[in-house]
Amino acid sequence: MKKLQNILYIIPLVILFVGCAGGNNTGIEYAPDMYYSKGYEPFSQGDSNTLNEYGSNSRRPVKGTIAWGKEDYTYSLPNNGEGYERAASEVTMPANLTDPNCEGVRLYEIYCSPCHGKVGKNDGKVFQKVTSLVPGAWSDGYENQYIKDLPVGQIYHTLMYGKNNMGSHASVLNPTQRWQVIAYVKQLSLGKAGCANAAPSINATEKYKVEEHYQDTVIKAYIKIDIDATQKIEIAKSLASLSFEPNSDIIADPSKYALEKLAIVLRDFDGFNIVINGHTDNSGDYIYNMIISKQRAEAVKNYLVEKGFKAERFITNGFGSRKPVQNNNTVAGKAENRRVEIEFAKIDN
Repeated sequence: MKKLQNILYIIPLVILFVGCAGGNNTGIEYAPDMYYSKGYEPFSQGDSNTLNEYGSNSRRPVKGTIAWGKEDYTYSLPNNGEGYERAASEVTMPANLTDPNCEGVRLYEIYCSPCHGKVGKNDGKVFQKVTSLVPGAWSDGYENQYIKDLPVGQIYHTLMYGKNNMGSHASVLNPTQRWQVIAYVKQLSLGKAGCANAAPSINATEKYKVEEHYQDTVIKAYIKIDIDATQKIEIAKSLASLSFEPNSDIIADPSKYALEKLAIVLRDFDGFNIVINGHTDNSGDYIYNMIISKQRAEAVKNYLVEKGFKAERFITNGFGSRKPVQNNNTVAGKAENRRVEIEFAKIDN
């Protein structure tokens, strides 16, 4: 009986020591990949990886480097009065800043309007409820001369660090988004609210003139010439590989090879004019799409002129989103609607 009692005492101790043995060996697990996903957690530790730091599944990027295609989030000016003063002259808005989809308006309404109001009148719900929050010399709103004259660099500095009652917005706005919001604040200071910056430096009257101009270009009279089906396919293949930098008429480098092939095919049509039609999907502003589609058609023309084609042979049109070939409600449909097409013609005099 005493031996049995000793055995019963010893068994739990044996189980305890056996369970703790083996280091990281957890024994048999049911579906271990459900617990330790190497595919989805690249920097998690794995005992089998002996090359990377701490046995992680991926190597960490070199300190101080920026991922390809990402923005540099560094900001060198200090969070004090000296940094604020220096920002006026040292921090400038990017010359190539674009906002065709009016992201600045959307972000302003999320992060700024609760205090400063929908159109910068300082009548947001927060200011209405907390009457002690008065924005200093410009309590009457963004149209105050103080905001009109305020350097954009100092607004950027304030978004980075915050000022007075306003906290930092650096964690919720990336560098480009900060500038888009600042551009909209400056627009509000001129008494212009809403999405009015679809195309750079074009006001409402100029937009109407631009639309008229592009419509005149589109309806230029020419007689379309039909070509062999095989040649149509070759041209369509080359154009299917054509792409541009986002919101730009700059031809993406991988597309250059497709245009080289296109130039070879087009040399068989010396007797005809070449009509290049640019198209977009329906994202963004209607007029901006007209403009960018025309510019992209011009970019293809310029590339072919560099390859020896005569400039006077070309007719370029920008249709914007007016002639979709697929439904714009899907990503795939939008991708197909963003295109450049080529036709052949003789001018109808």
